Amino acid sequence: MEAISNGCALKRNQSTGIPNIISAGGLFLCVQSVNLHNSRSAHKRTTHLDDFHDMTQPQRGQSLKVAVALLTVYLVWGSTYLAIRIGLDGWPPFLLAATRFITAGLLLLMFGFLRHEPLPTAWLQWRTLIITGVLMLTIGNACVVWAELYVASGMVAVIVGTASLWMMLLDAMRPKGERMTWAKLAGAILGLAGVAVLMAPQLANGGNDHALWGQLVLLGGSLSWAFGSVYSKHAPMPRSNVVGSGVQMLVAGFVLFVLATATGELASFDGHRVLGAPLWAVSYLITFGSCVAFTAYSWLLRHTGPALASTYAYVNPVVAVLLGTMLRHEPVTHGLLLGSALVLLSVFAIQRARVKLAAQLAREARSPSAATAKEPA
Repeated sequence: MEAISNGCALKRNQSTGIPNIISAGGLFLCVQSVNLHNSRSAHKRTTHLDDFHDMTQPQRGQSLKVAVALLTVYLVWGSTYLAIRIGLDGWPPFLLAATRFITAGLLLLMFGFLRHEPLPTAWLQWRTLIITGVLMLTIGNACVVWAELYVASGMVAVIVGTASLWMMLLDAMRPKGERMTWAKLAGAILGLAGVAVLMAPQLANGGNDHALWGQLVLLGGSLSWAFGSVYSKHAPMPRSNVVGSGVQMLVAGFVLFVLATATGELASFDGHRVLGAPLWAVSYLITFGSCVAFTAYSWLLRHTGPALASTYAYVNPVVAVLLGTMLRHEPVTHGLLLGSALVLLSVFAIQRARVKLAAQLAREARSPSAATAKEPA
């Protein structure tokens, strides 16, 4: 979800369903998006599928740029979970998230203004940004930040990785939604098995452990993120990704600020506690998580396509677990390793099935029989 909140207004690839991200912090990191683009017509969708294979390989002479962009996305978005954990040493959870999204949202809107990016032109576009901002960033990211009070940052990243599982299942239940295949079903079973393995130690303790509640809240946040992602695929979005992401973050930041006030976080906030590492952590989330990595990810989508850009889903949890172990001495148990492997295999199986389906649709769209079928009788 980090990737998820990192790029909430990035355009979604219709055929693969891979989300683009804008922020950081798990599934719901703000600018660690969400591809929100929905093809507006069958003609656009066919054109996109025709270009599918051409976009999956980097252009000649860009290998170094691609490598740098991938490394940036892998390391930055993978490290946002640890940055949140460090920030919580001084910040209360909801105020941390509110500060991050309000600041990042203003920066993105300022950047869009300097580039003369257009504002949303219709109420339906504003409505989409408000709904997705609340579902994906307010609920999604708030769940991630609160859960990190009780769950290790590495495990948070792994559980957040189940968002693609929920998105696939929700879209499959939608009328005329994503086609379910045996490969996707196998991926879903693997993902659910991984979640069960990760939660087994807390369940064995009778459910009294705060970590169990943290994991359940994470699953709820991932589900909310998935709802927002599926909704965004089929709802009208503004032309500008930058402005759309900025609006989403401001909406989320405002709601989170109200929540921080209602829960007493603002009244009890001690500014001296955030000095040092916690302040640097939030600054890192705003600048690198929500701006630098978002720029690198959007560049990858334009120059390589979603097949390569989406590999962050496999790498980020690994980076998060390694950083949490090395810098925070978070324990690495056999259950964490097994559960992580099952979840990552689930993500891989689901995304592979989507890519294969996209390639199949592309072949069908280019076939002579398809062209003949389009000719008037």
